Amino acid sequence: MMNKFMLRYISAALVTYVRLHSAICKRAYIALVCTNLVMALTFGLTACNNKNSDIIGAWESSDKSTVFEFSKDGTLTIVNPSTNDTVNGTWSRNEGHLYLVYEGEEDVIDAQILSVDKNSLVLKSGDDSDDILYLKRIKDTSANRSTDEIDNDSTAAKEQITELSDLEQPEKDESAEEEETTTTTEREASSRYINGHEYVDLGLSVKWATCNVGANSPSDYGNHYAWGEITPKSSYTEENCKTSGKNLGSIAGNPNYDAARANWGGTWRLPTEEEIDELIDNCQWEWTTIGEHSGYKITSKNGNSIFLPAAGYREDSSCINNDGGDPDNDGNYWSATPDGSNTQYACCLELISGHYNFGAFTEEYLKESGLCYLGFSVRPVSK
Repeated sequence: MMNKFMLRYISAALVTYVRLHSAICKRAYIALVCTNLVMALTFGLTACNNKNSDIIGAWESSDKSTVFEFSKDGTLTIVNPSTNDTVNGTWSRNEGHLYLVYEGEEDVIDAQILSVDKNSLVLKSGDDSDDILYLKRIKDTSANRSTDEIDNDSTAAKEQITELSDLEQPEKDESAEEEETTTTTEREASSRYINGHEYVDLGLSVKWATCNVGANSPSDYGNHYAWGEITPKSSYTEENCKTSGKNLGSIAGNPNYDAARANWGGTWRLPTEEEIDELIDNCQWEWTTIGEHSGYKITSKNGNSIFLPAAGYREDSSCINNDGGDPDNDGNYWSATPDGSNTQYACCLELISGHYNFGAFTEEYLKESGLCYLGFSVRPVSK
């Protein structure tokens, strides 16, 4: 719908044009026509900018893998900062939705605007919680002005055009650059959190959390969970296990069975079998002690690291290690992957002083059947 102020000045311009038939006032009316058309275009530009001023600008995804730039003219640029790969397209907005079309594609992506403010934009493009995109503003290119700032005479119109031109080419402000540097540092620190929980980028396919579910620091044990259960309990037995013997398939991201998703929310979940294999194959593992607890410091090729404490496991009401003694000599971490068709077992990571294993536990390790009912640690991951 055309802005009412724009209609006002276009109408005035047309009326003035009719009056041009009067030769006496010809020059005066030509001047008025030009003035009114300039005001109409100015109001139109301002109204468009105001409508989308909270969207126009550059936004960075929470994992820093993608930058989206929404321009005033409706063009969209998507950049992968690590590879400099670029995808162009167009964007438009209608009420609470953004409509995106990538260059060379016919499909229109309907992204619902869940929330938007000066510094953050949250979009949802599907029904699954994994389809939610969290963006942080890194550059605001909107004029961000109001129609109330424009007077109803030609002088005000000229001043408005000058101000818009100045905004497009700002002078260098060293103090502003220092403030931006500080803001960027704070933003980088805050971006290491997903839904309030810190992660470490190991350069792998997923981000690994710094702590276990239920822990307050990387070396804390945290809680123990039976596989497919989302709350800790005082006793872990085969009889009170809700999932042992059930064919559930992968439970990754299912809030009814995934303790990471259920307790931390957001995009956190249990790692899959492949993601634990990736952690083993692409990192250096060192048995060490941090704080009061022993475990493995796992260092990636990019130099970043996480610490997995050997928190033992829980059976009945005791927390023990695989040798039947006190914890701190070994530990066990759940994956989201079941052990094939054997519904009493699930894949896990076993930590023992001096070596580590991954796979499905056997009778040799359990010394009894029913792996799923034992209480193991949970270390979440997220895309």
